[in-house]
Amino acid sequence: MSVSLAELAGFSGEDAEIVAARDDVAAYAALVEGLVELRRCRQMTQADVAEAMGTSQSVVSKFERLGGDARFSTIQRYARAVGARLHCLTRIEGGQATAFRARPASGVDDFYDPAAAR
Repeated sequence: MSVSLAELAGFSGEDAEIVAARDDVAAYAALVEGLVELRRCRQMTQADVAEAMGTSQSVVSKFERLGGDARFSTIQRYARAVGARLHCLTRIEGGQATAFRARPASGVDDFYDPAAAR
C-alpha cells in the first residue's frame, strides 16, 4: 500500500481540507485540459492563441502546463482566443446550485436557478 504525500506530512487522506484541495486541483486541471483540447481541435498553435491574447507563446505554454494557478481573467482571455466562452457554476454544499455567465464587458449578466429553468 502506498503512502500519499499528505499522509507523509501528517495529514489524513480523508482530511476535509485535503479532499477540498484535491477537488480544486482536479477542477482546474479539467478546465485547462479542456481548453487545450479545444485549441488542438481548432488546429491552433500556442503562437496563434498568444497572438489572439496579445501575449507571448511562452506565456501560453506556461498556462497550459498543469500545476499552475492562472488568474480568472487569463483563463477568460485564453477561452476567447480559442473561440469559447466561460460559463461558471457555483454550488453551495448541500444546497441548490446557482449558475451565472460572466460577460467580459459588463461582469455578470444574469443569475438563475438551473432547476427553475427546466
